[in-house]
Amino acid sequence: MKSKKYYKGKRYRDLQRYIGKIDRWTKGKYWVSVLGKRFIIYPTVFSPKFFRDSEFFARELPINKGEKLLEIGCGSGIVSICAVGKGAGKVVCVDINPVAVKNTERNAGLHGMAGKIRVLHGDVYNPLLDGERFDSIFWNTPWGLVKKKRLDVYEQSLWDTEYRSTERFIAQSVNHLKARGRLLIGFSSTIGDLKYLALLLKKYGFRWKIVKTLESRSVNFSAKFEIIEARRFR
Repeated sequence: MKSKKYYKGKRYRDLQRYIGKIDRWTKGKYWVSVLGKRFIIYPTVFSPKFFRDSEFFARELPINKGEKLLEIGCGSGIVSICAVGKGAGKVVCVDINPVAVKNTERNAGLHGMAGKIRVLHGDVYNPLLDGERFDSIFWNTPWGLVKKKRLDVYEQSLWDTEYRSTERFIAQSVNHLKARGRLLIGFSSTIGDLKYLALLLKKYGFRWKIVKTLESRSVNFSAKFEIIEARRFR
């Protein structure tokens, strides 16, 4: 398999400094507006106030009416809540951060969607029921490929050690996708290693394509984001 493109050097240090500033700026809960809706954001939860990808994924994620959706790494619940608004019949959310679980539950309640969104605490597929399957599984994956072994809760939303969590997400998805189901992957080719991701998808029998892109530019952070759709070919 090809050599990996690690996110390191000045780019890594600059983004780590930006994350440090976010920690100092957000000591308590605060409100944000995304696509005309108000959401509360809890400390340590990935925030659309500082990264525009959440709004992009919430707006552009392709949802089929009535489908059952699983979102890994739900954060504040914005993408799942908007998915229900676009017609998803049932949504299950999983997050490794217990604060994010509470945050998603709060926002689902605020938008009157508690009955359609089930929120679970755990790592990738661990908390799911045996045999539970979905039409679509979405994860705004931690894009940055790093060697660092110990990551705190916030870092785990941005970095993935040797892409182990990403590989597990792809490999074990076959146990939770319906026969004609698909993976929807939120990605940043600016920060992540798209070629290595493509090799992992091929390794586990998926064809993939980019269905939406966003060029995001700001004073503190600029990146290209993609939504990738992947389906099994074997």
